[in-house]
Amino acid sequence: MSEISWHSFSIGEAFAKLHSKRDGLTNREAERRLASFGPNKIIVEERTGLARVFLRQIKSPLVFLLVLAGAVTFLVGNRADTIVIAVAIAANAAIGFFYEYRASRSLDELRRRQDFFTWVRRDGNWQELSVTALVPGDIFRLRPGDIVPADGRIFTANNLIVDEAVLTGESNEVFKKTIQIPAAERLADRTNMVWAGTTALDGTAEVLVVATGERSEFGKIQAVIRKTPAPVTPFEKKIAKLSRFLAIVIGAIVLALFGIGIKLGNGFAETLELAIALAVSAVPEGLPIAVTVILAIGLSRILANRGLVKRLSATEVLGSSSVILTDKTGTLTLGEMSVGQVMVAARKHGSTEFIETGENSSLYRAVLEFSTLTVDAIIENPHDPLVDWRVRGRPTERAIIKAAAASNVPVNELSRDYPLLNSIPFTSARKFSVSFRKHGDKMFGFFLGAPEVLLKHIRRIEFPNGVLAATKDDLTEIKNAVNSMANAGFRVLLVGYFIVANEDYSKIGNDGVFTGLVGLADPVRKDVPNMIQVARSAGIRTVMVTGDHVLTARNVAREIKLLPAARTLATVVDGEELEKMSQDELVRRIGSIDIFARVSPLQKVKIVKAWRATGAVVAMSGDGVNDAPALAQADVGIAVGTGTDIAKDTADIVLLDNSFTTIIAAVREGRVILENLKKVITYLLADSFTEIALIAVSFIGGWPLPVLASQILWVNLIEDSLPGIALAFDPPEANIMKRPPVLAQQSLISKEMRFIIGAIGVFTTLSLTALFLFFFWGGRDIELTRTIIFVGLAVNSLFYVFSLRSFRQPLWRIRFWKNRRLLGAVAIGGVLVVAAVYLRPLQILLHTQALGKLEWIILTGFGILNIVAIETAKWLFYRRKHK
Repeated sequence: MSEISWHSFSIGEAFAKLHSKRDGLTNREAERRLASFGPNKIIVEERTGLARVFLRQIKSPLVFLLVLAGAVTFLVGNRADTIVIAVAIAANAAIGFFYEYRASRSLDELRRRQDFFTWVRRDGNWQELSVTALVPGDIFRLRPGDIVPADGRIFTANNLIVDEAVLTGESNEVFKKTIQIPAAERLADRTNMVWAGTTALDGTAEVLVVATGERSEFGKIQAVIRKTPAPVTPFEKKIAKLSRFLAIVIGAIVLALFGIGIKLGNGFAETLELAIALAVSAVPEGLPIAVTVILAIGLSRILANRGLVKRLSATEVLGSSSVILTDKTGTLTLGEMSVGQVMVAARKHGSTEFIETGENSSLYRAVLEFSTLTVDAIIENPHDPLVDWRVRGRPTERAIIKAAAASNVPVNELSRDYPLLNSIPFTSARKFSVSFRKHGDKMFGFFLGAPEVLLKHIRRIEFPNGVLAATKDDLTEIKNAVNSMANAGFRVLLVGYFIVANEDYSKIGNDGVFTGLVGLADPVRKDVPNMIQVARSAGIRTVMVTGDHVLTARNVAREIKLLPAARTLATVVDGEELEKMSQDELVRRIGSIDIFARVSPLQKVKIVKAWRATGAVVAMSGDGVNDAPALAQADVGIAVGTGTDIAKDTADIVLLDNSFTTIIAAVREGRVILENLKKVITYLLADSFTEIALIAVSFIGGWPLPVLASQILWVNLIEDSLPGIALAFDPPEANIMKRPPVLAQQSLISKEMRFIIGAIGVFTTLSLTALFLFFFWGGRDIELTRTIIFVGLAVNSLFYVFSLRSFRQPLWRIRFWKNRRLLGAVAIGGVLVVAAVYLRPLQILLHTQALGKLEWIILTGFGILNIVAIETAKWLFYRRKHK
């Protein structure tokens, strides 16, 4: 039934189609339909289960490499190595699980899913029922403040006004009617319908239910989301690619060397030992833990900036974002109406003109006083400070009350000074309201409403020095002022009054006095223009995607300085034009479009797909039901904390303060995460490359293994992991938000990383090989010689980690004390190296021997020389890049 164009039916046709009547269904028929249609609720995918969160931690390609290494050590009987690797896998899963599960629990606190009740007519009587019991054909009643429980066709309405922003994305309230609407009208213009999840602001109505649960517009959007698989993020793709590369390289080298060894007549056991050592050395065992910790630390930092991250990998994706598609209402703007401009009449050189007036003007105060006298809002806590006021009423009324109070208009005393005699309420058909009040011995009619309707009642104009008759030119100038305010993005209301004659309180008088024009707008957040500039400096494109009108969107774009200074006019595409575009055409044009206005939920998905097709990493923000499908399709979905549950369930990140600034702060943290990930990957892969090269060189040379598998495992997991994890706490470099974003197709291992890894690997391999041959050919015991190489690997990594704190700055310019955790990690690593050499249990486990002073002096010098080599490599790379 949800596919039927109910808005195009007459009321009688709608009742007939649903086999219902104005007295409602019988309870028996309602029970039968409930069994057929099911409860009126939306099935939301469970995303926070313990098993789901845990399994996401262990299915990482990097963890798979650890499992592979553990399996090899287990099959050949190296139980100690197997246990160490198993502990690493468990620690990695535990860290990721803790942070993601904590985030999901916090999100559950945000949801507040509660059943609520509504008045339903059954068997001719009104009864209060759970909304889950509603079925097509039921009749429910709406009053101010009610959440609409199901999609329905309105058949009686009394000044019903509904806020549909959560579904349509449009911030203006919608005045509802009962008349038929053409079938072709889009959702936002079907004014004889109400939609589940929206809110009644004013008036009353009786509604015929046409769709419930999964068949409602809300439900259909959720169904689209459930069918949309979460996109694999660029980071996840890069990690998978790196893991596949390592697995292929490891497999190829191990098989090649094993085959060569057997062919050369080496013993099977000896060759197998070599292959195992090579496999263990090639796998960077500390990488999964280090990556998980870095992402988790980033998650915590983003939370400190009021962003709740639900998925660890989303933290890195933010740092790679090259496009932010942002909703307007609630993110770029405050999401509530306010008085933005007041225009009044002035005399200049004998002619009338209309000017913007400030708060100190007597006419400004009069405009707000008269406006306040016409509205029907209620202040629940008038004795509290203004910032804490809870004002009940339509958005327009709340804005006027707050503006008047902010200008020291005695809002709470006006009704006493101007007692109410009668009123004509605002309706969508009438487009104005009148409040009849007594003041002294006179009776006034104060009016507020649409200028095009009220202008015909204007006969005089109030100036600062008195009231004068309105000429035809004056009325033309009023129209010009209205058009000017509308073009600036304001919703314009005309304010005035008339003297009541003959105590007639039934109509507006024809001797109206024009007092002023009020411009209402959803104000832009003050921090947004600066944040747009920060994003632009970071190479990030900001595009507005909204359900609001083109004119409103264009003016907000101008106010937030969405365009660079060189451009003056934003390129806008509305939903109608977008609908006519093919996906290929949109992909071709997408880079030149700044604003998408009046777009539907599925069109938002189309926009996200088009940007992703260009290779962009897309972050999408939104708050409503209408944003959820696009949030699911984006590389990283961002929902505002005051948004709908469906948006928060779908998104990867929830903004706890709704601010665009929080998005930019999260992007900055994402970039810090990405930078630190690059440092860790370089650090650990350099060690793995060195270990592979050492073993390969010894094999080719026909020498004994220079280092054992257990010793390599100790270096990779114990010595390297702590400094690697500590790099997660490295502070950002000063220009982190002045660099271009990392492209989605760009390799995880950049040219500079490959250059540094190669430099470390070559220098360290040559140095350690020389040391091995010096001691081995010098007649030293093989176990002592291996101990020297083992310590050399450990000391080397503990030294050069400081050089890797920046790929761009030399070591002496890096703020040494800014990462005290790294200093602590290196100190602990040094203690563990000493323990591995001198403690008897570890000597037995790792096959090490105590070293003398000479060996320690040689190894310390080796570590210092390695730092010099890395710093030289950094200088050479950037010198060549600069040229």
